[in-house]
Amino acid sequence: MHNMQCKLYGRDGFMALKLGMSKAYDRIKGSFLEAIMEKVGFARSWIELIMRCVTTVSYSLLINGKPHRKFKPTRDDRLLCSRANTLEWSRLINLSETYELASSRRLDKEHWHAKWEPPPPGFLKLNVDGVMFADVGKAGIGVILRNKEGQVVMAAIKKEDMADEPATIELIAWLRGLQLCLPLGISKLVVEFDCLLLVQELQESHEFSSTNGNLLKDVRDLMKHFNELHIKHVYREGNGVAHSLARFAWNVVDIQMWWDYVPAFVNHALWFDKFAM
Repeated sequence: MHNMQCKLYGRDGFMALKLGMSKAYDRIKGSFLEAIMEKVGFARSWIELIMRCVTTVSYSLLINGKPHRKFKPTRDDRLLCSRANTLEWSRLINLSETYELASSRRLDKEHWHAKWEPPPPGFLKLNVDGVMFADVGKAGIGVILRNKEGQVVMAAIKKEDMADEPATIELIAWLRGLQLCLPLGISKLVVEFDCLLLVQELQESHEFSSTNGNLLKDVRDLMKHFNELHIKHVYREGNGVAHSLARFAWNVVDIQMWWDYVPAFVNHALWFDKFAM
């Protein structure tokens, strides 16, 4: 399930559901299978029997409770569904559980786990993200601080000058997030964002030699002001609120902050995180 971040307003959210329909010989095309059997020398009657087994499978979708036109699957089929709210998401979860019980097969949910996870007890979690607005020569950062129940402590957006590379903006977002957290007297903090290279670089102990060396040093110096600080990488799906905030930063002159809540344009992304907890 991938939360679609392109919607900034309104209560109804959107969601993409990617399905892989497992079937016999779903790793190769039917025409290839038929050609191989002919090459090996199978009798034509046998080949036709096998191909009937492989190619006669069909599916029909129930839409609003009514079956629609049947279609035949091809290799590596994918179905895309959009427009979902809380009720529709709950129905999808129930359907997946019903399918598992009826078929005695477990769905592959490994890709569902790219989600926001609450911090350990006693910690707060800071998610940050940065985006570039190349057409106006500016960049934006988004910051959100939450507790272990997923409740918002603080959220902020800030407009920044354009940088030479995306990693610089990501690093500035991290820096601004720590600067906003310092006055709050936080002792234990988890910092999470979706730039894996920067996470790895900050976790190493050597001196910084990259073009962002000074910024990296500033970030590491700020990290020393917390009693405990853990750095984590998260995929974009688990950093949706910070990303949505960053995308909206082009609307502000400098900085805008919210305490104990988030603006309406990120309500859906916040709900998605809470639902996945």
